[in-house]
Amino acid sequence: MKPFLAIDCGAANLKVALFEPQPNGALVLARYEVASLGQRGMEEVERTELLKEVLQDVLDRNEIRAKGLDANVCTPSYQCFTKFLNTPAVDGAKVGQIIQYEAQQNVPFPLDEVEWGYQIMGTTDDGDLDVMLMALKLEIIDSLSTVCNDLGLKLAIVDGSAAALRNSFMHNYGELEGCSLLLDVGAKTSNALFVEEGGKFFMRSINFGANAITQEFSRESGLDWAAAEEYKRAYGYVHVTNTAEPTDPYQAIVVKTARNVMTRLHQQVAQTIQYYRAQQGGSAPVRLFLAGGGASMLYTAEFFQEKLNLPVEFLNP
Repeated sequence: MKPFLAIDCGAANLKVALFEPQPNGALVLARYEVASLGQRGMEEVERTELLKEVLQDVLDRNEIRAKGLDANVCTPSYQCFTKFLNTPAVDGAKVGQIIQYEAQQNVPFPLDEVEWGYQIMGTTDDGDLDVMLMALKLEIIDSLSTVCNDLGLKLAIVDGSAAALRNSFMHNYGELEGCSLLLDVGAKTSNALFVEEGGKFFMRSINFGANAITQEFSRESGLDWAAAEEYKRAYGYVHVTNTAEPTDPYQAIVVKTARNVMTRLHQQVAQTIQYYRAQQGGSAPVRLFLAGGGASMLYTAEFFQEKLNLPVEFLNP
């Protein structure tokens, strides 16, 4: 096999990895870079030119010859519609027919405007199939295809961030017992994923992330967005119980803001745990894994450990 690229098109950052397959089936990570998309990445605008511009810079800096390389691309959760369904356990062809009917009822766009697919995640206690339905608007796929074609890449796979994160977890932690909660804190959205033995899986997308800290800090401090983001990355942390307040006025604002946003996120996560247990028949999580750039702020792990009373570690992909 020849080398290929994995590209994660997040709201705030573009993550690019070059993998080199080995004769024994292993993969070697040959190049890796996280490139900021800046404030433009957070705006609800056409992203084709921005992604192409930043990706070209990354390829040039890392001396990666793009021509002919396969590109496996991941889209952010706010662009991808995800729905969990229970369907009767019937023969394979009939499963597809049932899920197509469910897709017509649930996908909030005409099916001829989206590319959609499904994955059977397991079975319920009643014998029904647990199905994850995903749909992505064709205009987004066309945009990604344009980016790849213009740079000489071949668009091989398009996946959603939640499904990709679940697959990464199963590959690395698939033998864990009990229910694991994955909290993926992105810039624009956060995802709470539940993974249990036997393949049971559930995900909820929460419509805010670490950019809410930047926006609120910018408003409170009077700094523009770029300066607020830079200061947050350099000096921000999540204030935890029994720690002193910062003496620097800007740091005091960003620390307080970070705790307020993370407190709101914790409230959403706690509600999601209740829903998962009551409505989805899931188990209480016994551990928490953190992922996403928004989880890298200092004391995020300690904050959620204090709030959820669970052991916390960072997901190692």
